Amino acid sequence: MRIPRETLLWAIPFAFVSAVHLIAQFFCLVDVANSTKIALIPTLALVAVGVGRAQPRRVQVFLALGLAFSWAGDIILNLPGEQSFVIGLVAFLCAHLAYIALFSRALAVRPTRLSSLYAVWFASLVVILLPHLDSLLIPVVVYGAILGTMAAYASGAGWIAAVGGALFVASDSLLAINRFIPDPGLWRPSFLIMTTYLAAQLCLVLVAIRQPADMTER
Repeated sequence: MRIPRETLLWAIPFAFVSAVHLIAQFFCLVDVANSTKIALIPTLALVAVGVGRAQPRRVQVFLALGLAFSWAGDIILNLPGEQSFVIGLVAFLCAHLAYIALFSRALAVRPTRLSSLYAVWFASLVVILLPHLDSLLIPVVVYGAILGTMAAYASGAGWIAAVGGALFVASDSLLAINRFIPDPGLWRPSFLIMTTYLAAQLCLVLVAIRQPADMTER
């Protein structure tokens, strides 16, 4: 799918804030990373509002909900404590439910056969994390099931959406491994998590705002 010039122009603030944030993550500049994190989703929302205003209302509503809950999750996960983690998890769970509605109801797509691989991913991740989850077992398992469902539906909306869903799965898998497994040995984990997360969100937005003529490019 060719990205129109108008979309690229609206994406400039998001690209700038993302670049500053990822550089801060790479060099472990915590204050800069935290301050720019709260601006990531709002600048991405500018793309959705600026370019996607002609899309059907149902698409706009579900996309807005997905971005809003994601923004809330970004903010809450920056707070210390297990309770903040659980609340942030719930916020992102709601975001994924909104994205599932976006794909299944607004865009009327269904998971592809290849998306069954997410069941393998889900089972493998649970096995890896199980010894370390303790009281968070049920919240993490429920979240993982919803995340996998979202990625499965995204696989039916074209290659950009499929990549977005897969990157979301990769980002959250890295986050879970880095949080729950002692000394997992990940290279620049925060940088990797946020790079895949931002790319995932951008892919999902690009799919939601594309013009009707592009819908056949799957």
